[in-house]
Amino acid sequence: MCTECNDRFEEEKPWLLERKAAPKDLHNLVHTMVLNTQAAVDSESNMSTNGRLAQLEAKLDKYAEENQAFETAVTVRLQKLEELLERLVVAVTRAA
Repeated sequence: MCTECNDRFEEEKPWLLERKAAPKDLHNLVHTMVLNTQAAVDSESNMSTNGRLAQLEAKLDKYAEENQAFETAVTVRLQKLEELLERLVVAVTRAA
């Protein structure tokens, strides 16, 4: 697929509306590769190793915070469940 058609596809996104793989007036939308001779240089590749490490550390810190919040929520729910089970056991033993 040529880069001009790829740019047009990226802008129009015909595959979101078309239910066919290859409309008659367009290229086949099932291409697996695009020849891009004007590849944009990724901003991440221009960064220094220290810059990339700083980004990675920031992401890991964010994930650690999210994980801690998740673990706290799970712990609270498990404690509530344990309390409910204890109340259920007490109720069942009284009824028996």
